[in-house]
Amino acid sequence: EECGEKETLQTLKDTTSGPEIVKELQRLWSEMKSVEILFQDPQKALDAMMEEGMVDKDRVGRYKRNPKLLEEDTRKGLYFGFISFAVAGDFL
Repeated sequence: EECGEKETLQTLKDTTSGPEIVKELQRLWSEMKSVEILFQDPQKALDAMMEEGMVDKDRVGRYKRNPKLLEEDTRKGLYFGFISFAVAGDFL
């Protein structure tokens, strides 16, 4: 699996310009900061994200039982994206 991750990062690096990487890092950083506000009420966040079509349909039941899990998964996804772009941009 590590080899697949390296290939994906290399593809990201090869297909994305420096300015695009920086712009994506800025967007992800902004979203990471907004998670604090969004998830002050986990149930409201779930409802809002479902309304926007941002929740994987296969996970809706799990998130309805435990809305806090959506926050955890959202944070992990944003963090992974941020780290991936930082590595692709040779910042890490």
